[in-house]
Amino acid sequence: MSLLNRVQERTARWYYYAAVAQSGLGNRVAALNFAQTAVQMDPGQPAYRELAAQLAGWSRVYTTRSGDYGVPNLSVDKLCLGLCLLKLCFPQCSICCC
Repeated sequence: MSLLNRVQERTARWYYYAAVAQSGLGNRVAALNFAQTAVQMDPGQPAYRELAAQLAGWSRVYTTRSGDYGVPNLSVDKLCLGLCLLKLCFPQCSICCC
């Protein structure tokens, strides 16, 4: 990601590579967001659509299976909102918000 972040021009290909990099780092939410941006910028590219579908499918599998282990179904938006509220209430807290 550090190499990609040096590139000034953010094309659909850049977002695709960023999605692949984020996925490899285990950042599935960021990877899906980058892949979806690549698809929006160049919807005719099958590799971009395949990656976005694969990452979206992984997200659905995780959400479905997490219920089997007693993990609450939290969306990223709720988590981010909670972290932002925590940071607002406790400014000395070092938790980073989305």
